[in-house]
Amino acid sequence: MILIIRARVSRFKVLFTRSLRGKRSFSVDVSASRRKHRESNVWQRRFWEHTIRNDHDLHRHIDYIHYNPVKHGLVSCPHLWEYSSFHKWVELRKYRPDWGCCCGRNLPQIQAFSDLEDFAGE
Repeated sequence: MILIIRARVSRFKVLFTRSLRGKRSFSVDVSASRRKHRESNVWQRRFWEHTIRNDHDLHRHIDYIHYNPVKHGLVSCPHLWEYSSFHKWVELRKYRPDWGCCCGRNLPQIQAFSDLEDFAGE
């Protein structure tokens, strides 16, 4: 069964990569090593398969996924990463909105400057 799944994933990756050729977003800058192994720069070279063992293990991995953008310095808090499923999990009440947050969910406030309108003439 595992061999069938691997073959299907492999075929999917080949077809998907071929479909990107000629597209503006597809980079042709492939290293010599990748060319030697007939690889593109679309897919991660390796992945580590892990079977989720129980509910605790599942929650640890979901936490890892949601905290990863913070860990890699892309954002300071999980809620600031717009591409994350974290927001959906908050809606489902599986996470508190301030989980892993260091800013207290205080998004930058833009000053109104309403007191300056009299001086600016607007």
